Formats: sequence, structure tokens, C-alpha cells
Amino acid sequence: LHVANALFVAAIVTRFDRRFALPVWTWAILISISTMTVKQHYAVDAIAGALLAAFTIYVVLERWDGLTRAE
Repeated sequence: LHVANALFVAAIVTRFDRRFALPVWTWAILISISTMTVKQHYAVDAIAGALLAAFTIYVVLERWDGLTRAE
């Protein structure tokens, strides 16, 4: 969840203010790398976190606007 949360927050920040996109995405990538370098997780854990983030970003940021307009 470290990777998923970091990437999701980066996507939210990018959506609302692109001025902060580069530093926030850099920070999220560094968090993702650090989960493997401290030998607490494997590469597959980071990949799974990135996939979870991608799914959550799609559902919340891409689909949410359409879902609320339909109501």
C-alpha cells in the first residue's frame, strides 16, 4: 500500500494542480523504489501496488465525474 497510496496521491495532486506534478511524482517514484531497497518488499509487491493505484485512479478520478453526473 505504500506504493499504491503514493501513486494515488500523486495522481490527485496532478489532477488539481499541475504545477506540483513533477515533485510529487518524483517523490512517489522514490517511495516506490525505497520499498524494495529496504528489503521489506519484493519487486512484485511494488508492481501490485502500482496496479492497485492504476485501478483506483481509473475508478475514482476517471469514472467518478461521470458517476456523479448521472445521479
